[in-house]
Amino acid sequence: MKTRIGFVSNSSSSSFIVIDYKNEPSKIGLNDFTLVVSPDLGKNQFGWEDERTFDWGSKIIFCYLQTIYAKNKNSKFKLYSDSWLTMLEDVIKEYTGCKKIEWFITTEYDHNSEYSYIDHASSAVEDRNTEMFDNYDSLSRFIFGSNSFIQTDNDNS
Repeated sequence: MKTRIGFVSNSSSSSFIVIDYKNEPSKIGLNDFTLVVSPDLGKNQFGWEDERTFDWGSKIIFCYLQTIYAKNKNSKFKLYSDSWLTMLEDVIKEYTGCKKIEWFITTEYDHNSEYSYIDHASSAVEDRNTEMFDNYDSLSRFIFGSNSFIQTDNDNS
């Protein structure tokens, strides 16, 4: 486990995640629905802004983006991306009560649709922010823990 104090980056922009292990994650309590994961669910661009993101929708999008970035040929996590996606879907289903998940998140830039991204220095391609996938407990605590968050910032301020 990595411990960070303050904001540390080797890039002009970077982010880190905080996973709350003190408090139990909360279940949403809905049942038998299809969860549509799109930019409407939460924040879908994680870059230069100085911001902490706590909502579960944004954290789901962040995790999904990491599964996409893990597939990159340069990622040391390439072999794990499919198992990460399976774990992500299992956690989402358990904690929301949904039966099906539809993914409408794209990292491809297109003038006609909103694309999603994690800044290059903060993604799985650069071996960053993958600790939530260490195990099922970490992932559920990251997404559904009220004190878990994504911190983004830059070194220009």
